[in-house]
Amino acid sequence: MDESLKTLSELGAIPAVSFHEHWMSEKICKILDESNIPWSKDTYNNIIASINTNNTSDRPIAFIAHMDHPGFEIIDQTSEYMIAKPLGGIPGYGKNPGVELEIVIDPQTRYKAHIIGPNPTDDSTLLVSTEDPVAINNLPVATVFNLVDFELKSNIINMRALDDLAGCAAMISILQKRITSKDNQPIYGIFTCAEEVGLVGARLLAKSGLIPKSTFIVSIEASRTLPGAEVGKGPVIRVGDAGTTFDNEAESILIKAKEFLTESDTNFRCQRQLMSGGVCEASAFWSEGYQTTGMAFPLGNYHNGGDNEQILAEYIHESDFLNGVALLERSTYHVNDSSPTRFQQRFQDLPESLTERLK
Repeated sequence: MDESLKTLSELGAIPAVSFHEHWMSEKICKILDESNIPWSKDTYNNIIASINTNNTSDRPIAFIAHMDHPGFEIIDQTSEYMIAKPLGGIPGYGKNPGVELEIVIDPQTRYKAHIIGPNPTDDSTLLVSTEDPVAINNLPVATVFNLVDFELKSNIINMRALDDLAGCAAMISILQKRITSKDNQPIYGIFTCAEEVGLVGARLLAKSGLIPKSTFIVSIEASRTLPGAEVGKGPVIRVGDAGTTFDNEAESILIKAKEFLTESDTNFRCQRQLMSGGVCEASAFWSEGYQTTGMAFPLGNYHNGGDNEQILAEYIHESDFLNGVALLERSTYHVNDSSPTRFQQRFQDLPESLTERLK
């Protein structure tokens, strides 16, 4: 198995919902330590990995992905039920009676549970019942859909939380490959908290100014499929999201990487689309004056919403993931490349014969 896929499988074994990213954070920091990649945390527990960031002569690039996924937290318990609060964009039918859950005491200790229905005294919460009696000493407790942690079958990756563990695993792979390279390109890898409840970690980090304003920001997401952003047809260079159109200069870094890989690898595929199905963390940095762009893995069963109101594992194509990792790694070699993309070159090269006809 490719190392990036192995990393993705390891991350998948650790459930994480908004405000409960501590186990995921510990795992990522452990991997960074083992790879000799420097890292720190800001006040809000976002992880900031860095390579060559003491080089102030070249513009940096920062990749950003979030550690959380929509889910629930147990906030109270009675003699009969647990009280669960939804966190993030859960499908409406993900709150229906009978939906199967796991209450996560720690990644190795999970209790099977299911939704009973709305809490009659507070319709913003749900009643949850466990198969066996459970005493929870420290509330709140993370709770997730009872779905597969990781499965690779017939070139399809199935996971509870590809959004955005695919982005986290891709970023780890880029950092691991670039830490041993001999050039001096400054690179940040940012792993954020509480994205699913309003880009909270990213917004706080963007406002803090810890990342230099000269940095190109690249959001890495697994985003719902759209026409022109389809599973199995390559990662998507993201022109924008539901609220923002991103920066052309930043995007050209990804375009140049795409052009390089298309020439050198006949199996490389890539798409380009404005992914309007949601908002990503590039918008948080854009709003603070950064130049931003993004890349997305086309995602099926977005936020675990399957057909016929079923709660199902999210899925992406294995080749989309691997090509996305390749695209992002290659992009780090084009950050300070001022040459035009092929498309830009077409507009610079105006044939004299056409000019003469307009005189």
